[in-house]
Amino acid sequence: MNEKRAHPRSELSLECSFEWRGFPVTGRTLNLSVGGALVEAPLLPREGQGVRLNLSDVSESVSGEVVRSGWYTDGRRGLFGVRFADLSQHQLTRLQGVLP
Repeated sequence: MNEKRAHPRSELSLECSFEWRGFPVTGRTLNLSVGGALVEAPLLPREGQGVRLNLSDVSESVSGEVVRSGWYTDGRRGLFGVRFADLSQHQLTRLQGVLP
């Protein structure tokens, strides 16, 4: 299947963190673009939920909406997709700086 995306994804593993029900959660990106990320984490936000993602190598957090969320590989691997929203020019520049 040929996907057409506004922002091409790069396979990039960065440590990241976010809050889930008031608790800090650490995960890793599996891919990243200026439009969003696929994140692997032990706890998952719900689809449609807003999330503030703190990415290593990016100086500030980025906000977005969870667009997909689910457990894979017999419930041992949680993945969620986040679409970034309302990025400032500074955030956009920082994201572009970590992408290959």
